[in-house]
Amino acid sequence: MRSFILVADTGSFTQAAKLVFRTQAAVSLQIKRLEAELGYDLFIREGRKATLTPKGEILYGYARKILDLYDEAVASTVQPELSGVVRIGAPDDYAAQHLPEALKRFASSHPMVQVEVLCDDTHNLNPMLTDGSLDLLIKAEGKSSDNSIPLELVWIMSEYFTPSNHDVLPLAMYHQSCCYCHHALQALEGNSQKNKVVYRSPSLAGVTAAVKAGIAIAPVTKDTQVEGCRHALPMDGLPAIAPVHLTLHYPPGRCSKVVSSFAEFISSEMGLENLKG
Repeated sequence: MRSFILVADTGSFTQAAKLVFRTQAAVSLQIKRLEAELGYDLFIREGRKATLTPKGEILYGYARKILDLYDEAVASTVQPELSGVVRIGAPDDYAAQHLPEALKRFASSHPMVQVEVLCDDTHNLNPMLTDGSLDLLIKAEGKSSDNSIPLELVWIMSEYFTPSNHDVLPLAMYHQSCCYCHHALQALEGNSQKNKVVYRSPSLAGVTAAVKAGIAIAPVTKDTQVEGCRHALPMDGLPAIAPVHLTLHYPPGRCSKVVSSFAEFISSEMGLENLKG
């Protein structure tokens, strides 16, 4: 039911799969089994877009009620005594795309826990974990590890931007130590493409503002969508960017019960097997 609702809300099996941390094939199989059980189609599939059928619209209303009732039941029976505050830092692009649904589910089972999210780049969040300003940190790193998940990067540009018209590619970047930027510059260097950083911003909104204005292109996560912009196509001739890797960090020996519980929850949501201190 949750996958069904997310496909309906996003209009995409791929986006819904990312929100529940499953593969697109797994979510498609879930919906096919649900359709087989019901005996009718739930979605009209047109390319990558999925829209509800008339019967799907009816089921959607009931599915919302069912899940709200389930979440209410969980909230009244699962660890209601846990209370406190958890402060977590995360890159703003990841936080915007993936945290809202996860936080909603956590709040349903732990209504007495207050979760505070600080969105910033990893460069600024690192010292806050060390000095105790944060309890947990979702961190983007350049290399994979046993306790990381890959995050695919792509080039984003104004829909009217043509890379081949530029002898020197104008780039919009985060801070210099950002692994997104490092991987993007490595890709261009390997492709012998001249480039120049013409715009820097510490936030995704700042970077994409420059992209939308048509003054630069930028590396972003694949699920980043901006009105008036597009991802690079093969015909653009831009090199592929190596993925970054997300890990969940916490200060060793400084985890309270409430922080540990939230860490286990968010680690599971991210598809991580264990935490990284």
